[in-house]
Amino acid sequence: MKELFADPLFLTAVGSFANSSFFCVVFAVASNIALRDLLQEVKKPALLLRAFGVISVIVPLLTAGVVKLLDVPLLVGGVILLGAVTAGSPLAFWGPRARGAASSWRRR
Repeated sequence: MKELFADPLFLTAVGSFANSSFFCVVFAVASNIALRDLLQEVKKPALLLRAFGVISVIVPLLTAGVVKLLDVPLLVGGVILLGAVTAGSPLAFWGPRARGAASSWRRR
Protein backbone atom coordinates (compact mmCIF):
# COMPACT_ATOMS: atom_id res chain seq x y z
CA MET A 1 0.00 0.00 0.00
CA LYS A 2 2.93 2.35 0.68
CA GLU A 3 4.13 1.89 -2.89
CA LEU A 4 0.77 3.01 -4.21
CA PHE A 5 0.85 6.28 -2.28
CA ALA A 6 4.45 6.87 -3.36
CA ASP A 7 3.55 6.58 -7.06
CA PRO A 8 3.43 10.10 -8.59
CA LEU A 9 0.91 9.03 -11.26
CA PHE A 10 -1.50 7.78 -8.59
CA LEU A 11 -1.10 10.97 -6.56
CA THR A 12 -1.72 13.08 -9.66
CA ALA A 13 -4.86 11.10 -10.50
CA VAL A 14 -6.23 11.35 -6.97
CA GLY A 15 -5.40 15.07 -6.81
CA SER A 16 -7.09 15.74 -10.15
CA PHE A 17 -10.18 13.82 -9.05
CA ALA A 18 -10.33 15.73 -5.76
CA ASN A 19 -9.92 19.10 -7.47
CA SER A 20 -12.58 18.43 -10.09
CA SER A 21 -15.02 16.88 -7.63
CA PHE A 22 -14.81 19.98 -5.40
CA PHE A 23 -15.99 22.20 -8.25
CA CYS A 24 -18.69 19.68 -9.18
CA VAL A 25 -20.04 19.69 -5.62
CA VAL A 26 -19.98 23.51 -5.50
CA PHE A 27 -21.81 23.61 -8.83
CA ALA A 28 -24.41 21.09 -7.69
CA VAL A 29 -25.11 22.96 -4.47
CA ALA A 30 -25.10 26.43 -6.01
CA SER A 31 -27.16 25.56 -9.09
CA ASN A 32 -30.06 24.44 -6.91
CA ILE A 33 -31.54 22.17 -9.58
CA ALA A 34 -32.49 18.52 -9.51
CA LEU A 35 -30.19 15.90 -11.00
CA ARG A 36 -32.89 14.92 -13.52
CA ASP A 37 -33.04 18.49 -14.83
CA LEU A 38 -29.26 18.70 -15.01
CA LEU A 39 -29.03 15.49 -17.03
CA GLN A 40 -31.58 16.85 -19.50
CA GLU A 41 -29.38 19.91 -20.05
CA VAL A 42 -26.28 17.78 -20.61
CA LYS A 43 -27.98 16.38 -23.71
CA LYS A 44 -27.49 19.81 -25.36
CA PRO A 45 -23.67 20.09 -25.58
CA ALA A 46 -23.62 23.04 -28.00
CA LEU A 47 -25.72 25.18 -25.67
CA LEU A 48 -23.59 24.20 -22.68
CA LEU A 49 -20.37 25.02 -24.53
CA ARG A 50 -21.76 28.38 -25.62
CA ALA A 51 -22.87 29.24 -22.07
CA PHE A 52 -19.51 28.13 -20.67
CA GLY A 53 -17.66 30.29 -23.19
CA VAL A 54 -19.71 33.36 -22.40
CA ILE A 55 -19.60 32.94 -18.62
CA SER A 56 -15.99 31.81 -18.28
CA VAL A 57 -14.21 33.70 -21.07
CA ILE A 58 -16.12 36.58 -22.60
CA VAL A 59 -17.59 38.18 -19.45
CA PRO A 60 -14.27 38.22 -17.52
CA LEU A 61 -12.42 39.60 -20.58
CA LEU A 62 -14.98 42.35 -21.09
CA THR A 63 -14.88 43.16 -17.39
CA ALA A 64 -11.08 43.33 -17.42
CA GLY A 65 -11.26 45.69 -20.39
CA VAL A 66 -13.75 47.98 -18.66
CA VAL A 67 -11.71 47.96 -15.44
CA LYS A 68 -8.58 48.86 -17.41
CA LEU A 69 -10.43 51.53 -19.40
CA LEU A 70 -11.92 53.21 -16.32
CA ASP A 71 -8.63 52.99 -14.39
CA VAL A 72 -10.27 52.04 -11.09
CA PRO A 73 -8.20 51.47 -7.92
CA LEU A 74 -6.55 48.07 -7.59
CA LEU A 75 -8.76 46.77 -4.76
CA VAL A 76 -12.00 47.84 -6.46
CA GLY A 77 -10.84 46.39 -9.78
CA GLY A 78 -9.95 43.11 -8.09
CA VAL A 79 -13.38 42.85 -6.48
CA ILE A 80 -15.09 43.63 -9.79
CA LEU A 81 -13.01 41.00 -11.61
CA LEU A 82 -13.68 38.45 -8.88
CA GLY A 83 -17.39 39.10 -9.25
CA ALA A 84 -17.13 38.63 -13.01
CA VAL A 85 -15.30 35.33 -12.67
CA THR A 86 -17.63 33.80 -10.05
CA ALA A 87 -20.73 34.40 -12.22
CA GLY A 88 -23.33 35.01 -9.55
CA SER A 89 -22.34 32.29 -7.11
CA PRO A 90 -22.43 34.61 -4.05
CA LEU A 91 -26.14 35.15 -4.66
CA ALA A 92 -27.02 31.51 -5.42
CA PHE A 93 -28.45 30.80 -1.97
CA TRP A 94 -29.92 34.23 -1.43
CA GLY A 95 -32.43 34.14 -4.32
CA PRO A 96 -34.82 31.34 -3.31
CA ARG A 97 -34.82 32.23 0.37
CA ALA A 98 -35.55 35.88 -0.34
CA ARG A 99 -38.81 34.88 -2.03
CA GLY A 100 -39.70 32.50 0.81
CA ALA A 101 -39.45 29.36 -1.33
CA ALA A 102 -37.76 26.21 -0.15
CA SER A 103 -34.76 25.01 -2.08
CA SER A 104 -35.21 22.11 -4.51
CA TRP A 105 -33.26 19.57 -2.45
CA ARG A 106 -35.70 20.00 0.44
CA ARG A 107 -38.74 19.40 -1.75
CA ARG A 108 -37.56 16.00 -2.94
